[in-house]
Amino acid sequence: SARGWCQDFRGSTARLVGKVICAKASRSISTYSQLSDEHTMLRDMCRTFADTELAPKAGEWDQAHKFPADAVKEMGNMGLMG
Repeated sequence: SARGWCQDFRGSTARLVGKVICAKASRSISTYSQLSDEHTMLRDMCRTFADTELAPKAGEWDQAHKFPADAVKEMGNMGLMG
């Protein structure tokens, strides 16, 4: 059974529940110990946005085959799109 399966993926733990992979907030910060304060703030801002705005809606977008235009626009407003 795929339920309850966990995989370490880039510092976060992912749990496969049926067909949906849900991120679980158990990230390691030891990998990022050399980041400057500015980079740490940027990482934290991106992580918070992903955890609060993207992750809760990702399954819905995937099932509906919908591109998250509003979320991408918001990332642009945050200065993350170049």
